[in-house]
Amino acid sequence: ENAALTYVLDMNGIITEGVLSLTIRYSGKQYRRETVERLAGLLQTSLREVIAHCVAQEEPEPTPSDLLWKGLTIEELEQLSAQTRHIGQIENVYALTPMQKGMLFHT
Repeated sequence: ENAALTYVLDMNGIITEGVLSLTIRYSGKQYRRETVERLAGLLQTSLREVIAHCVAQEEPEPTPSDLLWKGLTIEELEQLSAQTRHIGQIENVYALTPMQKGMLFHT
């Protein structure tokens, strides 16, 4: 409790045996206990909303971090998903090879 803090607000999380545990450490000089408790409550509510949203999905929805194409934005992924929905779900996205770029350019 009296250990020096590297940061005035530090949050760490771990999943062990399917259970998420979060630890919040904070500087009492910077934050009041009530403020951090409110933050923890808001975080818990937000996480529950995200979990409920994900559980309610019939099909998994990949995010840019799930795919190999670096720099892909969520907007680009949504557009790509909409364009290819008729052929199935996106499993991954790869950048075009130089030959593919040339073929696309010439078509």
